[in-house]
Order: sequence, then structure tokens, then C-alpha cells
Amino acid sequence: MAINVYIQLDSTKAFGPGPYNIYYRDSSNNLVFREGPLSTEELIAGQNYSLPDNTQIISVKSINPACNGFIKDVIIQAFPDPSPTPTPTPTTTPFLSPTVTPTTTPSVTVTPSITPTFTPTPTLTPTITPTPSKPQISVTVNLTIDSGNTGYTQIYNNNTGNLLFSMNTNGSTYTFSLTSGISYRVETIIQTRIFSTNVAQINNYVNGIADAGSPYISSILNTPAIIIPTTVSAGNSYVVNTFVGAQRPI
Repeated sequence: MAINVYIQLDSTKAFGPGPYNIYYRDSSNNLVFREGPLSTEELIAGQNYSLPDNTQIISVKSINPACNGFIKDVIIQAFPDPSPTPTPTPTTTPFLSPTVTPTTTPSVTVTPSITPTFTPTPTLTPTITPTPSKPQISVTVNLTIDSGNTGYTQIYNNNTGNLLFSMNTNGSTYTFSLTSGISYRVETIIQTRIFSTNVAQINNYVNGIADAGSPYISSILNTPAIIIPTTVSAGNSYVVNTFVGAQRPI
């Protein structure tokens, strides 16, 4: 027997440049190759696969050297059979979340209307103390690419590992918000350069002051300069300037 899986990336999210391979994990948790390489556009368009019925995990792995072997595992959820036993109608949800929606014929029991006799009780007004929401903190990331060089900057939620945004155009700016207490991580990669002295560089500023690790520099092609994860908090401002090309002062 087999299960049908429909895989589709959410086109409203930001993803790495790809390409990707599709895998599933066997009963020994080994990766089993299913298809690839696939472009980001092909995954956004959606792909159908027939997999063994005991498959529990689907994996999407980036094979772009710049993504350092990034892999996303998604667990296939199982649901108990309802009673009476229905005829299952399989459906799938986007991005590796197959589900089974049972079709049942409900049983209806009609009972006579009864007017109860009751003694009214006082209406109680509960006292609710709201939990204050944590503030949202803005972070701005800028990218400058010198002429003749190529590269890109990627921004991550360091707590979840999720890629928030990727940019590869000179003069790009991206502003995003994080809940107070969450940290961000920025990586910049130089892919090609015009001079041997050109580098990937990141300057990370909190309240206009560079952090202790700035400047973060990588002089090796396709090897990222990575900042120390920075945790945001209320009352502070955060700006990250990234460069591909000549080294800049702090």
C-alpha cells in the first residue's frame, strides 16, 4: 500500500535560491531519495508523490552549497479511526502534512422537548486579569554589493531557525519585527569577486553602537560571515549593515 503526498511551498514566504532534493525517512530513520533537484518555482507550483504507507517523515533538503545542507523535516500526522468505521477519503494539506478526512453518516436520535424546573442562582461576574502582550521590536538589515562582486544576505529567526528573508541586490533593505526576547541571526556570503581582497562583512549595531564582534568578516568564497545571535528587547534599536566587496570600517 502507499500514501499520496502533495508538496507545495508557500509562495508568500521567503526561501533560499534552491535547488532542493525530496526525501522520506524509512523505518530505520534513513533518508531515502525520492526526487531532485527541483527549483524553488517547481516546489511552489506543487509536486505529487506516492510513498510507502509507513512513511512518517518527509524531508526537503537544499543542495545549494550556500545553504550549508539546510534540511526541513516534517512529521506526517496520523489520526485515530472514528466509530462507526468510515470509508476514508484521503486528502492532503500543503507542505508535507497529509491527513485523512473520514466520511461518516451521522445517526440522529429525536427526543421529546422537556421544560425543566430550576431554581435560579446568582450571576457571577468573573474577574479576569489580562496577560500583557510582549512588544514587537523592529530590526533593519541593509545590503551593499560593490560593482563586479556577487553575493547575498540571509536573515534568520535564531530561536526557530526559520529563514525570514534573503536578498542579493545592491541597495536592498529589509525591516522586520520580532517579539521581545527573540533573537535574530544574519549571514552574508560573497560568491564571486573582482579583487582578492574583497570580502563578505557584517556590522551589527544596537542603539547605533557596533556589538563586540563587529565587523564579522569572511574572505572565503561561499563561506558566510555570521553574526553572534542578537536578542531584541524593548527600548532598543537594531540595524545590521552587510557588505559584499571592499572591507568597511565599523
